[in-house]
Amino acid sequence: MRIAIVHPSSIPFATGGAENLVRGLRDHLVESGHACEIVTVLGRETSIEGLIEGYDAAGGLDLGDYDVVVSGKYPAWMAGHPRHVLWMLHPLRGLYDAYGGPERAGEVADPQAREAIRYLRAAAASGALAQTGPRKALLSHVRRLRGTAAEPLLDFPGPFAREVVHALDAAALDPTRIARYAAISRTVAARPRYFPPGVAPLVLHPPPHREDWRRGGDEYLFVSSRLDAPKRIDLLVEALRQVRIDIPLLIAGTGPDEERLRALADGDERVRFLGYVPDDDLPGFYADALAVLFVPRDEDYGLVTIEAMRSAKPVLTVTDAGGPLEFVVDGETGYVCEPDASAVARRIEAICADRRGTRETGERARTAVSGVTWQAVAHGLLDGIVPAPAPRRARIRRRIAVVTGFPVHPPEGGGQFRVLNLYRAIAERHDVEIVSLTHDREGRIPLAEGFSELRVQRTPEHYEFDREVTVALGETPAWDVSVAKLAPLTPAFGAALEEAGRRADVVVACHPFVAPALRRAAPDRPLWYEAQDVELTLKRKAYPPGPDADVWLEEVRRLEAFAWHGADVAFTCTDDDMASLGALYGDTLARKLVVPNGVDVDAIPFVGATERRRRREEAGLGARPMALFVGSWHPPNIEAVRRIVDMARNVPEVDFLVAGTACGPFDPASMPANLRLLGLVSDAVRDALYGMADVAINPMGFGSGSNLKMLDFMAAGLPILSSAVGARGLEIVPGVHYVRVEESEWPQRLRESLGRDRDGLAAMAEAARTLAQERYSWRVIAQRFLADVADLL
Repeated sequence: MRIAIVHPSSIPFATGGAENLVRGLRDHLVESGHACEIVTVLGRETSIEGLIEGYDAAGGLDLGDYDVVVSGKYPAWMAGHPRHVLWMLHPLRGLYDAYGGPERAGEVADPQAREAIRYLRAAAASGALAQTGPRKALLSHVRRLRGTAAEPLLDFPGPFAREVVHALDAAALDPTRIARYAAISRTVAARPRYFPPGVAPLVLHPPPHREDWRRGGDEYLFVSSRLDAPKRIDLLVEALRQVRIDIPLLIAGTGPDEERLRALADGDERVRFLGYVPDDDLPGFYADALAVLFVPRDEDYGLVTIEAMRSAKPVLTVTDAGGPLEFVVDGETGYVCEPDASAVARRIEAICADRRGTRETGERARTAVSGVTWQAVAHGLLDGIVPAPAPRRARIRRRIAVVTGFPVHPPEGGGQFRVLNLYRAIAERHDVEIVSLTHDREGRIPLAEGFSELRVQRTPEHYEFDREVTVALGETPAWDVSVAKLAPLTPAFGAALEEAGRRADVVVACHPFVAPALRRAAPDRPLWYEAQDVELTLKRKAYPPGPDADVWLEEVRRLEAFAWHGADVAFTCTDDDMASLGALYGDTLARKLVVPNGVDVDAIPFVGATERRRRREEAGLGARPMALFVGSWHPPNIEAVRRIVDMARNVPEVDFLVAGTACGPFDPASMPANLRLLGLVSDAVRDALYGMADVAINPMGFGSGSNLKMLDFMAAGLPILSSAVGARGLEIVPGVHYVRVEESEWPQRLRESLGRDRDGLAAMAEAARTLAQERYSWRVIAQRFLADVADLL
């Protein structure tokens, strides 16, 4: 079946247990043979207007192409579908069971406020808020109150906000709109007003999102929790003060209560705050714990309980903990006491005094949660919900629109070569249209069968603004990052995006800068984000310090975060870039793929060492050794050329050739006699250089993604000397495929390689060529990529 999991994404973006749960369900359904996607609804929970906008966005989704829709949280459950399955995590608890104010707005004097209340209650009574028009009308009523004397009515949380959310939830969860009701726990299922009257939801307990839980030692007591008041970590710290046994208490997590908790624990060396613990490290901490302490107040579910029990560790919890009590049976699978420091302290001492009994309790706990599986969840959600769909009519070719802020043909730099070659290979299976911005010639260029580029020329006004930004940034080209702000100055670009979006099944933002314009132009199309670089890291090093740079760096951050979190698929050139984006912006609900850079191996002839020398002599270049660098006008390449200039002065016996637009910032007249700046060269001249140079050098000091030039060198059989940065993202091994050179070693290593170690260089070159053929052919890369997204096309 084709299944959509509709899930909210907050602004600012955050990732937590709900996101892990949704990804876990998605992954299981995909592994089970379903085509499953996460459809994200953006929303702000800081105001009544933001909440209404979120519900309206969910209600406006077109989900007709899916067989089943699953939702678990507000406002996503406003999504409409004839087979909508609700698996409730929780509503906005601050306006439900955690709300302590008046239930309804009181009498107000302001006539606009009275009208807003009247409209809300009438719409709620009729169930009309399931429709777009009434939701937008309610939003208009609320907006009119901002900035007026009646604005206190909009306090959040407050009684009017509570009425609004309860009315929206009642409309969304009405039995006429939901095909099946379920909850993640008995605790959630039993809470008043969470479900419509008379509904008895299924209880489907979710498992953790990973499987590598294990049993180890019993060295300490462990807590894994957000450090905020409802988790009651203070209860554990106070309890440990009364414990006479010397056992450490390890607390993993961060949160707003951390400073207070540290002060409370001051002087007790047994209490250790670990701070943020990476997800991959958690199984180890559970494994070596004697027991896990988890004492929240009325927890919805508490995956900590399942994680601990999967690790064969008993959980100590309390009588009002909520969800954990569905698994922790006192004395059988864990321990339960009153939420009192003395009671908790007594239980801790008993756990420590009977370690054998504690281990046996842990084993029973592991058995007790063995049935908590994704298979059970999926069966409960989907079994019988829809008949097996009729086979879909196969469609041979899909349409993909790729948008860039730069022209692609003819290619001059690595990014252009990547776009041209990757999508030309994809065009063997699907129709691909590139829409690009250019400073010069516009129009449509056919590139291959089913593959074309539509170039849109910037207006003079747009071009002048680009120049102003470039000057403000010390002549660092800014036409890429300025696209989001300046694209309206070229209206034809927006029109071209809308037209391409209408024709396309999928739209791809190549670099983050075009993502907002593409999302506006094609709001109902899946958005894929091709992250060729980690732009924020790159721009930080490229822009000169100053207030102008700070403004544009913030714009880079905003756009990169938008693309990262707004995409359905996010693909990078390297694993490192994927990790860096996650570190900068948090996890994303997008499907994450690594689509490496490649090379057209067949188009670059392999030339061995003997043939190289013969060609150089035939060209009249003499016997002096030759080192080659190729690069486009790109900050990391320009910095590499500066290093090569210094290298040439220190190694006068070697001739250095630099090709490509990276030569642009340099004055040929000021170069050393043994260094030639060739500028942009044709493919034929490039191949001739590849076939005559003794070595290729790549002394890059920073950058992200991977270097296409390295793959060209490998395909050509050129021995390579490179920094570690220059070789990043490629599965090449120093000493096997290339010579790795530290920054201070370049003159020495270059002389060594061109002297006595030529045989070793030749062997590395052959190994690198073989790797390029087997791993980095564009056709192979495209086939792997299409296989990874086959269910989305």
